[in-house]
Amino acid sequence: MVQITQLKYLQKIAELKSMNKASAALFVSQSNLSYAMKQLEDELNLEILVRTNKGVALTEAGEELLQYADNVLKQMELIENMGTQKEKQILSISGYWSVAYTSAICEFLKNNKKNFSEIVLEGARIDNVMRNIERGHMHVGLIHFTQYQRHIIKRKLKNMNLTYEQLCKDTWYACVGPNNPLYNRKSVHAEELMPFPFIRAKDDFVASIGVANTVIGDVRLADFPKEIFCNDSMTGLRLMQDTDAFRFTPGCSCADYEKNGLHTMPIEENDVVVSIGWIHRKDKTVSKLEQEFISYLKEYFRKIEMRNAKNDL
Repeated sequence: MVQITQLKYLQKIAELKSMNKASAALFVSQSNLSYAMKQLEDELNLEILVRTNKGVALTEAGEELLQYADNVLKQMELIENMGTQKEKQILSISGYWSVAYTSAICEFLKNNKKNFSEIVLEGARIDNVMRNIERGHMHVGLIHFTQYQRHIIKRKLKNMNLTYEQLCKDTWYACVGPNNPLYNRKSVHAEELMPFPFIRAKDDFVASIGVANTVIGDVRLADFPKEIFCNDSMTGLRLMQDTDAFRFTPGCSCADYEKNGLHTMPIEENDVVVSIGWIHRKDKTVSKLEQEFISYLKEYFRKIEMRNAKNDL
């Protein structure tokens, strides 16, 4: 069986290109070093080293073996250091993005500049967010959905062994830019939005359920004749700034859209209820940093709910 010590010897010989220098650096006799390399060659049935007038060199097989040895030794170093390293503070989030989530993350990071070692943010539709969390690729999932999707969401969470915790309840608002004739309106009926391009992300299974069943006032979501499918938040923002396109957005995102020159307004006779929350695996503990982020997120959305309630008075 190949020994770790043999791989370390090979690495040093390749570095110094001399058995004599390698034996001195490794504090072993040259005869023991030569014997260890001969054993390695016999074990693998390969010629690894050749002597030259300048010392020793690796054969083609030896060069390939060295690459594997380098990887093995790096992994061994990580294993050996596991007990001495501090726990890495990782924030790993997969999200069905809204601008409110993005703002919350930015605010959290501004207040925690020195407390993290790695951040992973991935935007995805709800199906993929759930899959990322289920498979352990990411640890915290951010999603929002309507009452028309609640049944399928609940079933998928159970099948995937995931837990959903609601952060707040909300509803949809219409968001338009200065090139839309409705820009200065205080409120709007859904049918008034029908002439304009409707920006939304391409459907996954969960989204298709929502589109097929959602009714705003007397208008079915599936009946809007002009659609722009866009998964990129920045592109969607520019489309609303520069054209007459619109989108529906949870109320928690309104203030952030307004900061970018857009106008959000309530939709008359709108019974849509949006649940905003986060998901995680039941059998997996999130990191300390992720726990802190969730605590911050709860407080962030609590303040938004209080602000919206005050504005409704």
